[in-house]
Amino acid sequence: MFRFHNSVAVAASTLVAAALFNPVRHRVQHAVDRRFNRARYDADQMVTAFAAQLQDAIDLGAVHSDLLSTVGQALEPAHVTVWTAPAATASRPA
Repeated sequence: MFRFHNSVAVAASTLVAAALFNPVRHRVQHAVDRRFNRARYDADQMVTAFAAQLQDAIDLGAVHSDLLSTVGQALEPAHVTVWTAPAATASRPA
């Protein structure tokens, strides 16, 4: 009987320690990522800023150029291609 309570206490204390440690681990991991993985952190910020720009965007050409610029700065690819659907033409019923 004593062993059962001991096992339950160990399991419960392990779960409590993990639950308390997780937020601290996330904060430390975020700080380390920001410090040592700067390119990824900057890319995340660029994507967030681009998403905010899209909220107010109306002109497809401006969105296209902003997208190319953001992808080029964030990921530095050798080549970028953006495919867009052709503009829909409004047909009038006869």
